[in-house]
Amino acid sequence: LAARRAVDAGIVVVTAAGNHGQTARGAVQRGGITSPGNAPWVLTVGAVDPRSTAARNDDAVAAFSSRGPTLFDRAVKPDLVAPGVGIESLADANSTIYALNPEARIWGTVDTVAAPYISMTGTSMAAPVVAGTIALMLDANPALTPNLVKAVLQYTAETRHRAPIAAQGAGLLNARGAVQLAAALRGDTAAISDPARWSRRILWGDERVSGGQISATANAWRTDVVWGASRT
Repeated sequence: LAARRAVDAGIVVVTAAGNHGQTARGAVQRGGITSPGNAPWVLTVGAVDPRSTAARNDDAVAAFSSRGPTLFDRAVKPDLVAPGVGIESLADANSTIYALNPEARIWGTVDTVAAPYISMTGTSMAAPVVAGTIALMLDANPALTPNLVKAVLQYTAETRHRAPIAAQGAGLLNARGAVQLAAALRGDTAAISDPARWSRRILWGDERVSGGQISATANAWRTDVVWGASRT
């Protein structure tokens, strides 16, 4: 409900899908996405494994990443996936996560009292990658609503052809394409030069919509419209 109030106020809420994609025996497990990721108005992010390469063609949905549908109402989630394996970030030497993961600490190039970085894995690491992309999108086009942000991210995502929608949503985050389309929807039609192959689809509720182009003025993007509503 708190996320709903934020989205109604025009704030994009990004949440991790969770790390329940496998059973204790390693079998694929579906229906592992719970609150707040099961809410239709939030942007729910799963994780891919970049396999320690810069190329994207070998990226695959991480085995631990929670699969849809959502646990209680069987809704289509996640919305998309982003890198979430071996993500390096700043560390707090006084934190519990720092104390419990000594093997994940990373030293920098400058002498410090404690290792200033840490490498972590999970959908909680993938979600901030999407949040950072959204910041760039809003910088390019401040008029984007939460629904339109989600639509642009899904439309420009790169489909992982070996992964079902329940695992990848609309596909793998394409930050460059999303920022360029955001600028184009503001009226900068020369902004798009992204060579990636976009999914050109959105997952509107339980429907996969494809074969069209996104219009900035569509009524589906209003803040009073819940993502997936049957009437827009």
